[in-house]
Amino acid sequence: TYNYEAGVTAAETMAELINEKNGAYEGTVALNMGKANISSHVARVQGFKDTMAEKYPDIEIVFEQFADVSEDNLTVIEDALAQYADLDAVFTTGDTAADMACQAIDGAGRFKEIGDPDHIIVVGFDGEINGLLNIRNGRQDATVAQNPVIMGEMAARTIYEYLTEGTVPDVDEDGQIEVPHFAITYKNIDTDEAAEY
Repeated sequence: TYNYEAGVTAAETMAELINEKNGAYEGTVALNMGKANISSHVARVQGFKDTMAEKYPDIEIVFEQFADVSEDNLTVIEDALAQYADLDAVFTTGDTAADMACQAIDGAGRFKEIGDPDHIIVVGFDGEINGLLNIRNGRQDATVAQNPVIMGEMAARTIYEYLTEGTVPDVDEDGQIEVPHFAITYKNIDTDEAAEY
């Protein structure tokens, strides 16, 4: 997965959700950025932040913090909620952290259903089972899903074609092959396209 581009997708998805909620591309966002020493998390955040700055300047990132230990994810969002009573949305670089964001919102007594003006949007990443369940239950709004099945298929096919036919794979300048990603939301989770992820 091109994590920077997936971060762009997360930002665009969140911007649409904020526009749906607020009637404008205006609002406040907290970032729970995962582990600072993992390049995929850093790239996701950079894609997200660059897109917000370039395309949605009135959506303000008011809080950002890394959580180097998984257990810290809950505390990060609790801190954001305590500091910002009017927080519109949370972006996390993984669905485990998104699940903890949902728990923090619940614990603060601030859970409101999607469509309520006080609903806090949660966008996660990875398309993990907890993220999908939270979307189905109306607790999480979206996740940017990778496709590990396609990753495995592409890897096996590429190796097979190279070993049996000598076919050199078509790669980018970094020697990588892009695997598609997809934003699964509460609106499209039951579609055929989402089912692939």
